[in-house]
Amino acid sequence: MYEFAIKKMKQEESKIKKWATKTFDEIQIGDIYVWTFGYDMTINIFFQVVGKRGKSTVDFREINSRLVSGDGYGYSTVEPIKDDFVTKDSSWYDKEFSSRYNPEYGSFTHGRMHLHEWDGRPMYENHMD
Repeated sequence: MYEFAIKKMKQEESKIKKWATKTFDEIQIGDIYVWTFGYDMTINIFFQVVGKRGKSTVDFREINSRLVSGDGYGYSTVEPIKDDFVTKDSSWYDKEFSSRYNPEYGSFTHGRMHLHEWDGRPMYENHMD
């Protein structure tokens, strides 16, 4: 019974480790990460890697996104615009911020934000609250 439980835990652990898409060394300046949030809404904020320091720290800046498709009522898909940095007046964050890489999940956490790598496909948004 005990061996079965350990085997099951190791199987689950191997699934979790597969979530990470890159090692820290594979992260490049210019890579795009996204923070998706909302309770009744779904909002995406995109960030671009602008620097790397040490063995696990990455610097981010917010970038603009563009509408790919939408119904005119709040449902849409968006994608980031690489190197189009948000101005101080319209940014959620008016400066660069740093975050340490979590290699187990392939993500970054900064305050309440949980950033994961953008997969290159337009992302669904819903601004209907």
